[in-house]
Amino acid sequence: LTSPAVNQPIITWDTSSIIGIPTFDTLTSSRASTTTVDINATYLILFDNVNFTTQKYDTVNLTINSATSGANGLDTGVYAATTYYANWVIGKTDGTEAGLHSLSFSAPTIPAGFTLKKLVGATFCVSISPVVFKNYQQVDNWIAIAETAVLNTSSPTSGAIDISSAVPTIAKIAGGWLDGRIGGGNVTVTVASDVGTTLGVSRLKSTNVIGHGSAVGTQHTIAFIMPITLSQTIHYSTVNADFVAVDITSFYINL
Repeated sequence: LTSPAVNQPIITWDTSSIIGIPTFDTLTSSRASTTTVDINATYLILFDNVNFTTQKYDTVNLTINSATSGANGLDTGVYAATTYYANWVIGKTDGTEAGLHSLSFSAPTIPAGFTLKKLVGATFCVSISPVVFKNYQQVDNWIAIAETAVLNTSSPTSGAIDISSAVPTIAKIAGGWLDGRIGGGNVTVTVASDVGTTLGVSRLKSTNVIGHGSAVGTQHTIAFIMPITLSQTIHYSTVNADFVAVDITSFYINL
């Protein structure tokens, strides 16, 4: 494929692998303290998207500190509450490496001297003054987070659920808990990837008949996992439930 303007190849990068070689191995990350994040990997392959070069960094052990600006800190500005930040590892051609937080999941502001980078995860800033990061544990592409309520209502109907407090924009799959309480009659509580779809559906169902099923007021809980087809959004619907709660406990991202 060529560009008609300059007759030059248009090059795109698949940063998940290089000719079948994974760009990371045994990648882990977690909140080390309320203000710091650890990033570790057996190796990472970083990319220079300007010069189209790569470089392998072995035995990565880095800490991002909210009190630091630039390398091993925030790329620019100050932290904002209730906001997700991208976890990056950046590198120099001499082998120097550092962690970096950025609002951008595609183009962080890289400190002078650093030319290579790789997205490695995400951290949620809960509050500021002081900065507090949400607790999480990451293994490769999966991130488990402190249980985050995204819906809690005693007047359930149906509609979209904003899960931006639980997952970043790059999240592709979400997992969590669905709670429903029987209000009367046959009960169904559903969460799905999109409204009106049967894809990625999880349901609580109960038949309210004497001697069979559950009585009015009984609460049930199930786990769910489903693709996110609309950014930071899932959907729910109910029949005869008088309480519904949804909590997110994990998500998956492409790296």
